[in-house]
Amino acid sequence: MKPIIFVLCFVLMLSCKKEEIQKAVLIKYELTDDVSPVKVKLSVDGDFHRSEWMFDNRYFNGSNINENKGKSEWIFKDNGIGFGTVKFSGSDKNNGKYVGEVNIPLPKVATKIEFTGLSAKSLSANFPDLNGEYKIEFSLYDPYPSVLKSIIVNLKDREGESITFKQPVLFDIPRFYDNAEHYVFLSISRSNEPNPFFRTNIYLKTMYLSDRINFGKLQINYNEKAMFLEADWKP
Repeated sequence: MKPIIFVLCFVLMLSCKKEEIQKAVLIKYELTDDVSPVKVKLSVDGDFHRSEWMFDNRYFNGSNINENKGKSEWIFKDNGIGFGTVKFSGSDKNNGKYVGEVNIPLPKVATKIEFTGLSAKSLSANFPDLNGEYKIEFSLYDPYPSVLKSIIVNLKDREGESITFKQPVLFDIPRFYDNAEHYVFLSISRSNEPNPFFRTNIYLKTMYLSDRINFGKLQINYNEKAMFLEADWKP
């Protein structure tokens, strides 16, 4: 029995030793937007040989997220006010242990959207004349009746391949997150012509959960004519 007791004591001593060398580290975070769901960038100072991150009770090996095992990012999908929990555990080349934990306050879902401009790899592929004036019309279906707003832009005033609206277009979108049918009809025409040469539907919830997070803007045309609508989602 004595050898067994000795082995057990030795294991306990090793466990205590491991706990003793654990060091607390600060998890720094940056929210990339002021509305939820929100992508959060995270970092821990140090040179880590191995790491593991936990986001709301889901574990991820650091090597699968980023070559720098002290950095990560996560999209918190909380639909309202709440907190996102992040835990970190790592070790250095000398097997030193590091742990950290933080509760991140998450913002509300958007209640307004402001359209601020257009951008493209090539505006000439989307507009028939880069020296002309154009009417851009927005119709918000929320659901009915629609809210109609329009602006005039002069492409002579553009900066490179982007157009900044002198008067941003703002819409209230209460409860849109629970309404999959919320959409904006967008059309572009020459200012002196009644028929638009470009039109599209923008489904707000789809764009909110994809383009807003991935691009920071909304893609409204594709392939070689890729064009984006610059938008600011507001709490």
